[in-house]
Amino acid sequence: MAHFDLPENRKFRICQFTDIHLEADERFALADKTYALIRQTIRDTKPDLITISGDLAWGGADRESIDTLVEELGAFDIPWAPVLGNHDGERLGDKEEGGRKIFAEFLLNRRNCLFEMGPESVDGWGNYVITVGGTVHHLMAGYGGGRKSILPGVCSRATIRRNHSMALDPIEPHSSELVGSGKLTRNPINEDMDDAAALVAPVFGVSIVVNAHGEHAGLFCGDFRAAWLKSCAFCQQYYGKEIAQEADVVIASCGGYPKDLNLYQGV
Repeated sequence: MAHFDLPENRKFRICQFTDIHLEADERFALADKTYALIRQTIRDTKPDLITISGDLAWGGADRESIDTLVEELGAFDIPWAPVLGNHDGERLGDKEEGGRKIFAEFLLNRRNCLFEMGPESVDGWGNYVITVGGTVHHLMAGYGGGRKSILPGVCSRATIRRNHSMALDPIEPHSSELVGSGKLTRNPINEDMDDAAALVAPVFGVSIVVNAHGEHAGLFCGDFRAAWLKSCAFCQQYYGKEIAQEADVVIASCGGYPKDLNLYQGV
């Protein structure tokens, strides 16, 4: 598998293609126009990374047509990363899943290709997990975003319920002192979320912090966990405030709509 380092001190550019829909029969005559357009787009945009988000092929594609596309993309000496769509591999096996597995194996170790077989715990073949989320202070998990794309993001109700129950002290009838806004160390909710995310092992993370007007204030990309932790530090720097002493009564606002829809979000 190819590897690459994120460029420093300049913008990182991604060129995305989707639904190329290669065909092996009479439509394959159109492939030359498709390849010409791909070549021209790559030359014009000069990307750092090329992605293909599904359906490289149509139902009639065969190994020859797919191999031609793979060689075309590899020739640019630019890392490229495909994921498979519902049509990929339909002609390569007796069943869709079998064909997609053959397709996925066909992409392994190709020139400049970042493709890897996804973990068996994730449904499908050749999965990449890339998280995109917003980082804010969170009442229980310390901070939102990052690993919350996995838990609670794509988890079952039972898993979410179990995770949230960790907000309670295991002995006394009150909230745990380990959970709270800005708390990550020894926070059982945060640690459980971290463990869940590690099972999926996202390959890339995008963490966004916005200002009071909903505009982007900070953008942190790269290693899934490292980028998120930097966004947490940024969030604390600009939204956190040290309090000199505790007060008997605190009057606070959640900032209005939409967080004033109910008491839970308001807190």
